[in-house]
Amino acid sequence: MWRTVTPAVFVFAAFMQPGIAAAQFSLQAWAAKRAEATAAFRAARFRDAEALGREALALAGPNPNEAVATSANDLGLIFNEEAKYADAATQFEYAIAIESKYFPADSPATAAVYNNLGGADYRLGKFADADRAYRRAVEIFDLTDNSANPQFIAALSNYGTLCYQMGRYQDADLLYTRAMRLGEKALPEYDPVLIRSVNGLALVRGALGQYSESEALIRKALETQTAHLGPQSAAVANSLGFLGHVYELQSRYADAEPVLRRGFDICASTLGKSHPQCVETLNALATALRHAGSLSEAEASYSEALAETEKTLGRDHPSIASLLNNMAEVYIAQENYKDALPLLLRARSIMERTVGPEHADVASILANIATVYAAKHKFKEAEDLYRQALAVDVKIFGERSAAVARDFHNLGSMYSAMGRQNEAEVHLARALTIYEQMFGPGHISAALTIGNLAEVYRHEKRYEESATAYRNAIALREKTMPPDDTRWIGLLQGYASVCRALEQYAEAEKAEVRVTRIRVKNALHGE
Repeated sequence: MWRTVTPAVFVFAAFMQPGIAAAQFSLQAWAAKRAEATAAFRAARFRDAEALGREALALAGPNPNEAVATSANDLGLIFNEEAKYADAATQFEYAIAIESKYFPADSPATAAVYNNLGGADYRLGKFADADRAYRRAVEIFDLTDNSANPQFIAALSNYGTLCYQMGRYQDADLLYTRAMRLGEKALPEYDPVLIRSVNGLALVRGALGQYSESEALIRKALETQTAHLGPQSAAVANSLGFLGHVYELQSRYADAEPVLRRGFDICASTLGKSHPQCVETLNALATALRHAGSLSEAEASYSEALAETEKTLGRDHPSIASLLNNMAEVYIAQENYKDALPLLLRARSIMERTVGPEHADVASILANIATVYAAKHKFKEAEDLYRQALAVDVKIFGERSAAVARDFHNLGSMYSAMGRQNEAEVHLARALTIYEQMFGPGHISAALTIGNLAEVYRHEKRYEESATAYRNAIALREKTMPPDDTRWIGLLQGYASVCRALEQYAEAEKAEVRVTRIRVKNALHGE
């Protein structure tokens, strides 16, 4: 969701150094080569763009100057598109070092390069470094009146995206809100920079459980885009993707599916199926199908997304790793661990080669590999991987984040399966505390953890506590999970067992009858 911003073409006369002024022919040759690189970049011919960008950098001269800084930033943007994020960060840092010498302290051009550096660090999973870069970009923009500068508005949204990913929802809300307010004054109402701030703010509000407000923001953006750009525009398709994601945050997968299908169809007809926006929407659609239990269709959609991504980005791009991880989750849901493990190992290898081992996506992959090992009763290997994932997530996000809560949940669930109920309770309770700190009590994110805590209490014969936890988990699941979903079965069976232990036979029978009804209905539908 982050957006790199190419700085405006510099007016070199304003900052001309004597050495540069004497090399007018070199400047002309450099400008022509830069124009070639830019054309290749815009045509998505990134390999050609890189070669031309390197030539432009060489033409800019061996000594640091404004043209060198410009070409270094250009090359960094090209490296970003090639997923060479460490190389991109190096180029942006080089550009900043030069600009800090030749440009005024309040130069918006320097702020824009800090913004680009933040994007590269974000992709590398170096969230602390990205935070520093984005914060510096905003500080520089704030030194002068940049309230109407689209680059400043985009930088605010980028910083908001980082805060959102780190679970710093209040900070993200403030940044997106500021970007939106500035954009509303300075930009056309359909401008993509403004719309992005609106959609980003909608995601934050959704994560905070403010679903009505979240949906209203995106629908307003959709109305604006439809009126100005037409209902079949790529911009409308993009906002439909955001709307589908907000539905997914609420586990409203039946609502998300048609919205994401429409978004993908529009995107494919306007940009082509291989475009990153289309692939991202297809990936989101597959995820909605997976959560809804339509596993075969989810697998097919992930496969299509994977094939389209390989066409444009090759086999070793981080996006490939993410898709492999998602497809493996389909196999895990099918208990097809034999096919899941090779995908996860390949995904891990790609991510560690391209962005390094300390990345949030690597932690997610490690957790899934651990889940496969736990299912095979390889508990020692699983525990080590779960703890590696936890260490990475804590380093990136801090102690309080959804990712860290997930890691504690996974460890607690594994300990319960191993019969280590005391350790299970400690870890599950820690996960629940984090969820409640982030979202407040009774949020859907905690439903699975509460259900697993109920199971721990049942094993310890703490039946009253278990029954209360089961009822809370069931109430949360009722808000989002279809009534005939097979995932109800284990929860309801556990609750029935506790009710019988408490001699609440009517309540137990009610749960057992519902289990039977779910099984019969799914059997009749061949699921």
